[in-house]
This record gives sequence, structure tokens and C-alpha cells, in this order.
Amino acid sequence: MDLKIKASTIAFHIQRLADSSEAWEAVERKDKESFRKVCEKLKVPKKYVDSISRIAFSEDPEPTQWPWT
Repeated sequence: MDLKIKASTIAFHIQRLADSSEAWEAVERKDKESFRKVCEKLKVPKKYVDSISRIAFSEDPEPTQWPWT
């Protein structure tokens, strides 16, 4: 699969999850199992769920300065 297509597909599903209050609540509670259930409910293809979960539950700090140099 082309990288651009995969990235846009993942972004599409992340946007759908971002519109779901259930997904937000699961991420805020750090409840990965509930998050996966929301993904299933919204029919996110299983092959993308792991990638999306890693993004949603990443612990990367917010950038403190723009631009990042």
C-alpha cells in the first residue's frame, strides 16, 4: 500500500474517533481496551487499530517552542 494512502486512511479514522466522546473518554482514562471497543464500534479496520492506539496513547510532550529548532 502506498504510504500516502495509508497515512490518509489512518488520519481519516483518527478524525472519526476524535468526533467520538467515547473515544476521548477512553484516552483520558488511559483505557486501551475501551478505546479498542470504540474502534470496533466505529468499524475502524483492525489492521489500523494498533497504529491508531499507539498515536492516541503516545506520551510525547507538547512542543514548547515554535519552530522546533
